[in-house]
Amino acid sequence: MKCDIVKIIVKSNSNYNCGTGFFINNNNIITAAHIIDINNKNTIYILFYNAIIEVEEICRDNLLDISILKTQNKMINKKIKCAEFSSIPIEIGEYCYTIGYELTENTLICKTGTIIQKSSVNNELFDQLKTSIQCSKGISGSPIFNKSDKLIGIITWSENSICGCANFECIKIFIDSYLTNKKHIHNHCEIQSTPLSVIDIIENKIMRLYKNVHGALVTKSNVTNIKKK
Repeated sequence: MKCDIVKIIVKSNSNYNCGTGFFINNNNIITAAHIIDINNKNTIYILFYNAIIEVEEICRDNLLDISILKTQNKMINKKIKCAEFSSIPIEIGEYCYTIGYELTENTLICKTGTIIQKSSVNNELFDQLKTSIQCSKGISGSPIFNKSDKLIGIITWSENSICGCANFECIKIFIDSYLTNKKHIHNHCEIQSTPLSVIDIIENKIMRLYKNVHGALVTKSNVTNIKKK
C-alpha cells in the first residue's frame, strides 16, 4: 500500500459513525468532515494496524467537507507511509482507484473506476471531481489515486454510482495552509473563525482561475479552527 489508511470511528453521545482516513504526514490524517458531528461532543478513534488510537480534530472546512485530525507520534510505533499528491493534471477517462473501509468491516477494500468529470459549477461546490467508483457506506474520507499511485482526490460524496469530492486544488491549498501555519491551529472543541490569511490564499490562487463561481468558495463561517476550551 502506498500510504497508511485508517478506519475512523466517531463516538457522539451514545451514537457511533465510521469512515476512512489516511496519513499525509507523521501525525496528521485527512478524512471527510461530515463523518464528525460538530454539534455534539465527539470522541474520535482510528483503527491502525489492529490498534485503536484516540485522535483529535484540529480543523475542518465544511464546504469542501474536509477535516484534519491529529495524533501523537509517541502513539504510533511504526514508520508512517504518507500519501503523495499528484503534480499531473487529471484527464477525463483516466483510471483511478480508492482503498477504504466499509461501514461494518475492519478489512480494507479496493474499488476502481475512471474520471468522468473534472469541471462543473453549482451553487455550493465548483469544479468537482467525479469518478465512476461505486462507493458503499464507510468509504467517505478514502483517498482517490491515479494509476501512478498519487493522490488526486478524496471521497466526500456519492450519488447514483458516482462519487468524488470538491475542487481538489482548493482542498490541497486548504490542507497546505493549515499544515504550514500551525500557529493558527488549536487543540480541541470550540469553533472559531479561520485566519484571514487562509482565505486570502484560497481567493488569490483559485478565484483567479474560475470566473463563473456562484458565491464565495471560502467564508469565515465554513472554514473553522478547533479552539481549546
